[in-house]
Order: sequence, then C-alpha cells, then structure tokens
Amino acid sequence: MIDVQTKALDEHQQLQSLNVSGPSATGQVFFQGAQIVQWTPNGADPVLWLGSRNQFRNADPIRGGIPICLPWFGSTAAPRHGIARTLPWQLTGVEQNPEHVTLTFELDYQRMATNTPTWPHPFRARFQAKFSQFLTITLQVTHLGDQPAIYEPALHPYFQVGDIRRVRISGLDNAPFTDRSTADTLEPGIGFTGQGIDRVYSCSKAITIHDDANNRDIILHSPDARSRVLWNPGAQDAGSLHDLGEDDWQSFLCVEPGNVHENAITLIPGEQHSFTSGIQVITQYTGR
Repeated sequence: MIDVQTKALDEHQQLQSLNVSGPSATGQVFFQGAQIVQWTPNGADPVLWLGSRNQFRNADPIRGGIPICLPWFGSTAAPRHGIARTLPWQLTGVEQNPEHVTLTFELDYQRMATNTPTWPHPFRARFQAKFSQFLTITLQVTHLGDQPAIYEPALHPYFQVGDIRRVRISGLDNAPFTDRSTADTLEPGIGFTGQGIDRVYSCSKAITIHDDANNRDIILHSPDARSRVLWNPGAQDAGSLHDLGEDDWQSFLCVEPGNVHENAITLIPGEQHSFTSGIQVITQYTGR
C-alpha cells in the first residue's frame, strides 16, 4: 500500500514534509526546496545522508538529501546555490501505482522576481521524483523573462557511505575538471584520503560510487547533465560549517549532476530546459 502523508514537525521545527511509503521504497520530501531527504529501496540501507544538526527552520538550507540548485550554482550570488532550495514549492501531482509513487512540485518565481535584485528574471520550475527501486528525478526550468538569462540548474545529492576513505569513484576517467579545493590526491578510480574535495568535471557519463564499507555500488545516471561535481569538506574544513558535526565528513559524498560553470544554460524568453537523473543501488558486489 502506498501512503503519502503530510508530516508536521514538532513545535520547534517549522517545516513540513511528505512521507512516502510505496511497494518498493520509502522516502521523505520537504516542501521547502522540494528537497528529498530520504530514499530507501526495500532491502537496502538508506541511500541519502541527512545532517543531524539541521534545525528545519523556514528559509534555512537543509544540509543533506538532494538540494535543488537553481537558478545559479555555487557562490555566484547569495544565497549559495540559488534561491530555489529555500523557497516553498507547491505539490501539484501525486501518482500512485503498484510499482512506484511519483510526486510533482512546482515553483512559480514571477512576482518575487521584481523584488529580488540578485535574480530579477522570472521563471517557473518543475521537479518530479519517482520513488521505486530506482530513484528517478527530473528538474525543469522555463524562462519567463523578456531577455535571455543564464541558468545553472543542478542537483546536489548527499550519498551516505560507510567511510569515505574506503570510497572510490569510476566514470570520470580522463574527464576535464576545475579544482576549487587544495586537494590533489583524488584521481578517478583511486579514492579519498580525508582531504577536502571540490571539483567540477565536464562529463555526462554514468558515475559509480564504490562504497566498500557498505558493500555496495551507487550508480548515478544523468546523460542530459554535462557537469559532475564532487564535494566533501574533509577533516580540515568540516569544522568551519556550523551545520556539520566534526566527524560528519566521513559518512557522505556529494556527486552532483547539472549544467554549471562553462556548461551553464542560456535560455531565451519562453525557452525550457530539463534534465533527468536516475539513482540505482547494487549491493553485495565482489571482486574489489
């Protein structure tokens, strides 16, 4: 039985979320940012990481899950990674069948645009999430302004891993990248040593996270997204982030699909852009 319910958090936590319980997976999505914070296929451990220091207060970014980065990525303007992740989205569709449950959210950024100097371009965004043994998510943006505008749509998944020092990445071999951190020890297929990593790759291939500590692979497919971002603050920088515990960096890795930086999208009035990402978990792999 599929059970979709609105969950009101306690009196000290002001945000609301939807709990999803389907025949093949469970999940949770917050209305703020249309942010998925939990997806667990039946028989698997949780796939997404959610920080324990979140206060879940209005307009505060939620650390973990899958934040939506829109209309910009990074620190181009404030807030970091855009305005969409701290605005309330509207639930516009619920589809239930014996195999999956699909939620559709929309954000209509028109009236707000006239009063927001950091992003004066009106747009409409649509986000759809299908919960099953696979998590399939689609982000769509329609530019409603009268002049062209540059968008950097991206998804920012925090994947839960057993120990990042026992994680390796495949699928980025020979892909060009921009290194925004001081780390120089990560190479595709090798792994992490505990230093921070912040790299933006130009790549549209499937990426595999080999999570040896949890005896599983997490595979990210996103052929329409031309960027892949790897991020983890490492031991040195984790302490500078108020919503991360000292040791939290060890238990997650962000592998982010999108179209950012040199792969940003220019939309003319009325034009639309979308990309879809699929996440798959394969357990009990051998041969490592």
